[in-house]
Amino acid sequence: MSSLALLLDEFARRNGMDAPYPDADGRFHVVADDDVHVACFERFGQLCLVSPLGRVPDDHTAAAWLRRLLNMALKRMKGSRCTPAVDADGSAVVLARRALADLAVGDLETLIEEHVNAHEGYQRAVGAARAPDADIAERFARQALRP
Repeated sequence: MSSLALLLDEFARRNGMDAPYPDADGRFHVVADDDVHVACFERFGQLCLVSPLGRVPDDHTAAAWLRRLLNMALKRMKGSRCTPAVDADGSAVVLARRALADLAVGDLETLIEEHVNAHEGYQRAVGAARAPDADIAERFARQALRP
């Protein structure tokens, strides 16, 4: 069992959740606050957290939507380590965070809590009507986090 699996087992136990199991690509999926999906995986000695924020509008509102997203990222840059990212084809946005993989379960809880809070803030800023699709985090993890 990997160190991430052990951490997530302890995290789940502390929070009254079922322990997550890795998918075929080794990513663990945690649902926080009933609707924030967080994919957790290790890459290059770092823990990565990725959550779908939603699809980029495909109409005339896309530019304004992306401007709001980037403006919020700029405002949060000093105090947040979470970063919005657009997938390779420009159709979807995720919130990503990296941290050193060598951490205690309390540190993992803090990271996930901060990530979820940032996710909810970005959702409010860009419009909660744009519900995230489950496949966005999967696509992003495959496209953007390759070696």
